[in-house]
Amino acid sequence: MARQLATGPIADSDISTCLLTSDDFSLEIEVLAACAGVGWEVRHGATYEDPVTGIPRQFDIRAMTIEGHLGMRLAIECKSLKPNFPLVVSQLPRTANERQHDVLASYRPLSDLTNAKTWRVRPALSMYKQGSYVGKSLTQVGKSANTPEWVTGDGEVYNKWAQALASCKDLIADAALAYAKNSVKAWTIILPVLVVRDGTLWAVNYDLNGNASPPKQLDEVNFYVGKDYTVQAAYPNLRPVSINYMLSHLHIFTLKGFRNFINSVGKTWDWKHIIPIDNQTSEVAGEPL
Repeated sequence: MARQLATGPIADSDISTCLLTSDDFSLEIEVLAACAGVGWEVRHGATYEDPVTGIPRQFDIRAMTIEGHLGMRLAIECKSLKPNFPLVVSQLPRTANERQHDVLASYRPLSDLTNAKTWRVRPALSMYKQGSYVGKSLTQVGKSANTPEWVTGDGEVYNKWAQALASCKDLIADAALAYAKNSVKAWTIILPVLVVRDGTLWAVNYDLNGNASPPKQLDEVNFYVGKDYTVQAAYPNLRPVSINYMLSHLHIFTLKGFRNFINSVGKTWDWKHIIPIDNQTSEVAGEPL
C-alpha cells in the first residue's frame, strides 16, 4: 500500500531535517570520516556485481588497513534507523563450531600462477570466544500509532547486511592479489559490517532453555552468518586461482561503537588474536583450506 503523503510543499528545512535524521547518506559520510580519520584507505559509493543475482549494486563503503604484513578489509553498509523502530538482536551462547574465522594469505606468485591460501582459525585461537553471546535473529520492533499492536520486521536491515556480505566477495579477491599488486606478503581478515544510528541497537540474551534476559542497548553485536564463498582471483599475466573463504560473522555497530572499533585497530587491538602467526612456521596458526 502506498504511503499517504502530506499535500503541502517541502521546505529546505524539511529536507535538511530528513537528511540529518533519516537518510542513510549522512550516516555513510560520518562512517567514511571515521575511517579516513585514522588513516584507513577508503572507497565510497562505487558499483559491483552481486555474486548471486548478477545485478549491479552500489556498495556504501569499503575500508582497508595494513599493519606491517597484517591487514583488515571491511565491507560496510549503513542504515539510519530511528529509536522508535530499533534493531533488536536475539542472542544465544556461542557454540564451538561458531568459534572460527578465516585469514587469507597472499604470497609471491608461483611462476605464472597467483599464489594465495586461506587458513581457518578455530576455537582456541579464534577472535570469537566461547561463552560469549552471538546473534541468531534480527528484527526491528515498534509500536503501531493507531492500534495496540506491535510492528516488527527485518526488511529495512536485511537488504543492507546482505549487501555487506555480497560486497566482501571483491575484497576476498583483492586480498588474494595483495602480493601481486604490492610485492609484500600479506595476511588479511575480511569482515562484513553494518552500522546503525546511536540508540538503535538492542540485544536480548537467551539461555539454552529459552529464558530471556532483559533487553539492553549495546554499541556492538556479532551476528553469526557462516557464509562460504569461492572466489576466482586473477591478475594481469598471472593465471587465476580459486580461493575459499568463509565470512563467519557480521559485525553490527552503532556509529559510536564503530568509531571505538576503528580507533582501536592497530592501537589497543592485539593483532595476534585476530591473525595468529605461528613462530615456528611463519604461517597462520590454523587449518589450511
